[in-house]
Amino acid sequence: MIRVTLIINNRDMIRYLFFIFIVFCFTECDTPDRKLLISNLSKDTIYYRLLYDTLVKEENVKYLQDVYYMKISANDSFRPAFVRRGDNWEYMINHESKDSSLNVFYFNADTVRKYDWKNIIQFRKYQRFSYKVKDLDSLHWSITYYGIK
Repeated sequence: MIRVTLIINNRDMIRYLFFIFIVFCFTECDTPDRKLLISNLSKDTIYYRLLYDTLVKEENVKYLQDVYYMKISANDSFRPAFVRRGDNWEYMINHESKDSSLNVFYFNADTVRKYDWKNIIQFRKYQRFSYKVKDLDSLHWSITYYGIK
């Protein structure tokens, strides 16, 4: 009878430890910072890329058309998630960017289909907008793309 009780207690202990482990794992997960909103009010589908550099390079964008979350249809919007332990959008913009700005590069979907990335970059067939943290604060972290001017 005592042996059976020890086996049951060991099972209960394993379940209890497993439960504690699961709770610990979920409490240690970083929650994504989704306060940035990018809206596309143009008539075209666009791709976007967020960079801390003012220059776009081919390796930064050549897979954009394969990445569904960097595509925004006309009159749609998206909240890109920022997940990095202990950091947030403000910290990364102020500490990782060369000029303390978040640079948003927009590429028209038709342009991406027609040209290779080398030509898109060389001939600047994209639009770039830079935002300081204070600019994003004043916009309530909502960026709107209206189309090519």
